[in-house]
Amino acid sequence: ALTNVNTPNVTKIGTYAFSKCSGITNINLPNVTSTEAYAFQGCSALTSVNMPLLKSVYVNVFDGCKNLTSISLPNALLVQNYGFNGCTSLTSIDFPLASSFVKSSFAGCSALTNINAPLVKSLDTSAFSGCKALPSIDFPLLISVPANGFYNCSVLNRVILRKETMVTLSNKSAFTGTPVVSGTGYIYVPRALVETYKAATNWSTYAAQFRALEDYTVDGTITGALDESKI
Repeated sequence: ALTNVNTPNVTKIGTYAFSKCSGITNINLPNVTSTEAYAFQGCSALTSVNMPLLKSVYVNVFDGCKNLTSISLPNALLVQNYGFNGCTSLTSIDFPLASSFVKSSFAGCSALTNINAPLVKSLDTSAFSGCKALPSIDFPLLISVPANGFYNCSVLNRVILRKETMVTLSNKSAFTGTPVVSGTGYIYVPRALVETYKAATNWSTYAAQFRALEDYTVDGTITGALDESKI
């Protein structure tokens, strides 16, 4: 059975190319810049991916890769629908250049605890729904929180919104099933916007959960890391 994909000269992977190849454990594709839909869907033994030049994770590409524990795609700009849906062992993601995570892109990633995606501006419906181990989110450039975006993220108790203009909450369902709803999770925003958020459409539901970000960072600015001693 095929266990390794190691093709350094390939630049593109086609639709369903390795779909349901349940024996694949490692992917080394250092020159691939694009993959089409379902390319590695259901590769349930996959644990390691090296695709440093990949520009976009297309529809369902890694859907159901249940043994993938981490993913780092330093040049990926976009994760499309269901890109990593159901990757139940995925604990960390590193997308330093990504600007958009589309519908259900990380839905059901129930072990996910760490997200590095500092340039993400856009999240689509259910992007992180069912990420039951995710304790916090921090997207400094985020423009809008979508419907069901963090639905049933049952330990999500820190929502950090650093943008100096209002982030839209498209639907109250975004935080259903999280500590933000139950009153034990908090939303950290710039001090100048706290009262605006408290009165804003949909956000007003969580008026009691807003905190001035500057009061909880290590350096008293909106860009600093949260100070654990102040939480």
